[in-house]
Amino acid sequence: MLLKSATWVAFVLFFLLVIWTEFLLFYVSLLQCTWPQISESTVDKFIHPGDNSKPVKILLISDTHIGSRHQWIDKTRRHWLLKRAFKTVMGLHHPDVVLHLGDLLDYGFFETEESFEADVKIAQNIFAVDSTAVFKVVPGNHDIGFHHRLHPYTYARFHRAFRDDTSGTRAGHNSGDSGDVGGGVRLWAYRGLLFVFINSMALGGDGCRFCRRAEEELQLLTKRLQCLRGELALQSCQDDFKAITEPGSDVIHPGDYSHPILIQHFPLYRPDEAATKQLFFAIRPNLVFGGHTHYYCHRNHTIRTRTDGSWRTEEWTLPAFSYRVSKTPGFILLHASRNGYAVRRCHLPTELTIGVNYAIGLLLILFVYLRLRRRASRLISIPLRHDGKDSLKGTVAFPQFSSLLWLFMYSFLLTSSGYFNYYWLLPIFI
Repeated sequence: MLLKSATWVAFVLFFLLVIWTEFLLFYVSLLQCTWPQISESTVDKFIHPGDNSKPVKILLISDTHIGSRHQWIDKTRRHWLLKRAFKTVMGLHHPDVVLHLGDLLDYGFFETEESFEADVKIAQNIFAVDSTAVFKVVPGNHDIGFHHRLHPYTYARFHRAFRDDTSGTRAGHNSGDSGDVGGGVRLWAYRGLLFVFINSMALGGDGCRFCRRAEEELQLLTKRLQCLRGELALQSCQDDFKAITEPGSDVIHPGDYSHPILIQHFPLYRPDEAATKQLFFAIRPNLVFGGHTHYYCHRNHTIRTRTDGSWRTEEWTLPAFSYRVSKTPGFILLHASRNGYAVRRCHLPTELTIGVNYAIGLLLILFVYLRLRRRASRLISIPLRHDGKDSLKGTVAFPQFSSLLWLFMYSFLLTSSGYFNYYWLLPIFI
């Protein structure tokens, strides 16, 4: 009976350890990251805050690399961590907008239709948001391919799945027609903020089909922003800007200008700076967010004009949100109003942290279990007699406690592995 009690204590403690490591640890870690407050240093006094001056809470994530073709133990574990992290962030911080900066999928640009649909279902399950939040995605190179691998079919397929409301009927994607693919340059207005979404892979500048459309749309966007800044006469601002307007965008009235926030997959750095300069002078963003590199970076750019003027742009490169491609996953919280902003980098608990918690917890459970077993062995010692003469003290033989041995090996494997690929499930199969 005492031995059974010790076993039950061990299993209850193990259950509590799983609850702590797989659930509560995320809450404890992410509670340390709160929404930043907009400081006076980032406020542009030349821009009116507007009637609706309440700042917008924006969650930015990137590079989740979801793939149904991954090894099944790997994908089960990594997709679980992705979902747990995203649900915890949404539950704690309640953002108004969620922006995914590309590489949502891992094999989106070349996998079969069946595999793609499986990936879409996984992504929709992980990143499901309620009606109080807006979810937007810009494509990455793993979603639709690098510049030299762009194809109308894969481009349209991705948009049908994840940007149907933003490019559907306009580009003929709902019917599977890839004849009008667009360049991927869009202007989205939301509660006084202006966002510019860019398809990074269409900025090759070599006259390809996507590049030509992107350049045309970028020119139209430049004119639209000039009109909002009041740099052009009203007669020159009568063009049809629907081609570059994100469906669902708020109505933009003349004078409703705020410094655009540039959202793209690639960082601004490129071997050829022509595309970067083109974006700077066409959009004049005060904030730029990108991903792709899987690691965090922050840079300040000073752009000088021909008239000896200048403006400052902050660029933030997001770490990957996926545990599969980064040892230090994370995200960014952006608190923005029409004339000010604040940015904060946040960390997810790493796999090393999770593994160490498991290792320490399992060692403590092993210690408690062995102490209880030792106490039980003292209480159930019984006398043994041989041929009526000699009286010897002995103890009842105990069963082999292989489960505890596996728990110890489990903790060792967790702490001795860099990425903890499949080791966490090893005891189940042995």
